[in-house]
Amino acid sequence: MGKENEAGTPIYDLAHHAWGYHEDDKKDSTFLLAFVLLVVISLLLSWVLAHRWHCKVLPEACVVLTVGLCAGFACKVVFPDEKRGFFSRSLLGFDNALFFLGLLPPIIFYSGYELHPRWLFGLFYHIMGFAIAGTFVSSLIVGVTLRLAAAAGLAPRDITLAETLTFGAL
Repeated sequence: MGKENEAGTPIYDLAHHAWGYHEDDKKDSTFLLAFVLLVVISLLLSWVLAHRWHCKVLPEACVVLTVGLCAGFACKVVFPDEKRGFFSRSLLGFDNALFFLGLLPPIIFYSGYELHPRWLFGLFYHIMGFAIAGTFVSSLIVGVTLRLAAAAGLAPRDITLAETLTFGAL
């Protein structure tokens, strides 16, 4: 703090009431630039696939996931664990709270908003049947597998079958 930036123009930092800027601000702006660049690449690539090449097999969400996968892989290769800096740590880090509280509800609400009520109530018994049967089968497979892993010493031995079945139902 208290320094001028590289161009010689002093910057007053209102957040810290001092002249100059923090290194965190540079890191945040670099990360934001990279994030916006990835979004633009995703949009351009999905537009090219949809309008130029008329590809109907690959949806836009798949293009976005592929670009994110490539960016994450590039960060993992370029920045190994011992040299991982602010950029790759922020890009490769995943905040569960952000996903479950910020990203998942709009997806669910949008899907519910787009669903026609006649289709939902017309197939209600089929949907509920799959939900109940799927939860039951999932809880059995995951629960028994975790219990066998506990017996083999790969999971905590004090876990009960009821706990593993409950985890499987999630």
